[in-house]
Amino acid sequence: MSQVDQTLKQLQDTLHTAINERESWEHQDLHRRDGSGAQDRRHEERGERLENQIHEARRALNAYQAQIDKPA
Repeated sequence: MSQVDQTLKQLQDTLHTAINERESWEHQDLHRRDGSGAQDRRHEERGERLENQIHEARRALNAYQAQIDKPA
C-alpha cells in the first residue's frame, strides 16, 4: 500500500471513529437521566467536542483528497 493510500485510509478511519463516537454519545443522550447542572454541562460539552472532531476529520480528509486529486 502506498503512502498516499495509507494516509487516505488513516484519515477515513479517523472520520469513521469520530462519527461512531458521536453516535454512541447520541444513543447515551437519548437514554440518560438528567444529572446535576455540572453533569449536564459536561455531557453537552462532550457532544460539542465530538461534533468538532467530526468536522475537523472531514476537513482534513477533504483537504487531503483535494491535494491528491489536483492535476500535476
